[in-house]
Amino acid sequence: MKIYKFKNYEKIFPSLYNGEVKRIIKVVPTNSPIEHMGSTAVPGLHGKGIIDLIIYSSKDRVNEIKANLEKLGYEEGSSDKDRIFLRRDSKINGKNRRFHIHIILKKQIWNDHINFRDYLIANPKISSEYAELKKKAVVACDNNGKIYRRLKDKFIKKHTEKAKNNY
Repeated sequence: MKIYKFKNYEKIFPSLYNGEVKRIIKVVPTNSPIEHMGSTAVPGLHGKGIIDLIIYSSKDRVNEIKANLEKLGYEEGSSDKDRIFLRRDSKINGKNRRFHIHIILKKQIWNDHINFRDYLIANPKISSEYAELKKKAVVACDNNGKIYRRLKDKFIKKHTEKAKNNY
């Protein structure tokens, strides 16, 4: 199965995000903010069509949040010391949808994700350049996530730095 596909932006993405937040808000501590990130959070930005949610958590609450999300059908993927990654597939209105949750443990990483998203929203030209890069990366990565992320990494770092200076 080909996981990495380039899809057009759909206006339903914010509603899908809001619906998922309503599902998970009950199991996430109130002091752990939740935001929409990734290409589905940027109007008009094409990408893989995955609804990405980012949750900021303290280290002492992360295991509780993870366990609660697993009870809602999320499965852990490749995580590291600063980020717990979970995913869930769902069928909504007859369409297969994928949700990713990134539980972030460092405030700077959280800020970088939010600033990059906001920078793309504020700069449609940069957002279009990013879409073209993502389209090429989907083809070049041959369904390998590490390659896909590596191909986008330089662009993301460059524009995350610019976002830090503008916000």
